Amino acid sequence: MLGNRAFANLKLEAFGLAIADATRALQVDGRYIKAYYRRGSANMALGKYKAARRDFRVVMQVVPSDKAVKAQLSMCESEIRRIAFEKAIATEKTAGAWDLLEASLEKQGVPSDYDGPRLPADGPVTREYCRELMLHLRAQKLPPKQDVWRLLKRAYDDLRALPSLIRVPIPDGPAAEDGAAAASASSPGDDVAARGAQADGCVCIMGDTHGQYYDLLHIFELAGEPCDSRALLFNGDFVDRGSFSVENILALLAWRLACPTRMFLLRGNHETANMNKVYGFEGEVRHKYDDQTMELFADVFRSLPLGAVVGGRAMVCHGGLFTNDGVKLEDIEATPRFREPPESGIMSDILWSDPQPFRGRGPSKRGVGMCFGPDVTARFLDANGLEILVRSHEVKDEGYVVEHDGRCVTVFSAPNYCDQMGNKGAFMRLRKEGDPEYEVFSAKPHPPVPPMRYAGMGMLGGLGM
Repeated sequence: MLGNRAFANLKLEAFGLAIADATRALQVDGRYIKAYYRRGSANMALGKYKAARRDFRVVMQVVPSDKAVKAQLSMCESEIRRIAFEKAIATEKTAGAWDLLEASLEKQGVPSDYDGPRLPADGPVTREYCRELMLHLRAQKLPPKQDVWRLLKRAYDDLRALPSLIRVPIPDGPAAEDGAAAASASSPGDDVAARGAQADGCVCIMGDTHGQYYDLLHIFELAGEPCDSRALLFNGDFVDRGSFSVENILALLAWRLACPTRMFLLRGNHETANMNKVYGFEGEVRHKYDDQTMELFADVFRSLPLGAVVGGRAMVCHGGLFTNDGVKLEDIEATPRFREPPESGIMSDILWSDPQPFRGRGPSKRGVGMCFGPDVTARFLDANGLEILVRSHEVKDEGYVVEHDGRCVTVFSAPNYCDQMGNKGAFMRLRKEGDPEYEVFSAKPHPPVPPMRYAGMGMLGGLGM
């Protein structure tokens, strides 16, 4: 039973629970080889490669001919060597790829048949470029690598200059005579313009979009573009799982550069190297571009802020709150972030934690971060003079859930997640006064490329599973 439950928790990606069940199964029967494999798979998904290697080595002694187990062990060995090498050559810079970028760009040409928008070598990223890029991506066409690298370099410079906790003001609404013009600027079409006008005078807070680019297009239709009277904040997990993650993140970064005072991006637990390796983004970038482009994306992800305070009312972060009480906004702002998340601490908690309905704190089913109750939420918010916590990180049937006496809201913006969950998507509108408002929406059709097309490390591929 424990072994089967470990398998089920692996399928549900409750890796912490899978590790616990597999360990208990081995305490009952130390020869139960599938428990070693399942525990190793869970540790591998969490980036705990040395622990995973120990379990896979045990499995290999019993089934040395299993190709999937052999591949998992080889991947663990490779990742352990890579991490050790990176530590040995670590400097103040996060990577050396940027040093070679300009020289590499000079050698690259643009394909002669490319018919899409061009990012200017000099000058600002414009709204018109963003609109044309989104249409080009919608047609399943990609910008040339030269433009992608320039876009990533600009995004890296922009994001790296921000603190780990940013402050996002809530814009004023437009004057009455300016309202129609502001709305019509959001997107073509009277209906879209009217929907965009609903977002005037507020910040729209979106949750996970996970490479569901055609749903992202719909979000822009519903919320409108960022403008003087409207800000957009995307709360992490832009990539992985959905097979249009490259399109998703390129569009979001372009809008960030075009509207830096009205477009905000926070880091999620999937803007990390291990998640990208397992859940598809790394494979997708390699398929659509190359390894060096993935290095640049990884640097951009390490530069993303960890959280935001919106209008002095809300704390927004991807996962949730902290293992210890007493964390102040200044502590989050001072947290070093230009790295992969450590196993514990503020950075790990803010990306991975989840709410629970009962008081206090509990272990995380994910194996990273922890679970926090309504009393933990209230203490954190009261100590920091805030009203609500807005987080994402979990699928919700209606796209959002309000809990912890109304002070913790989960917003998830990837409808029909992975083409199989049947959930709605949602985002929040937060104004200077009044209760939050929610926009709930359904999934849009997308080209016939299934989710997880580019995923690696098939965790359930060995031992006949």
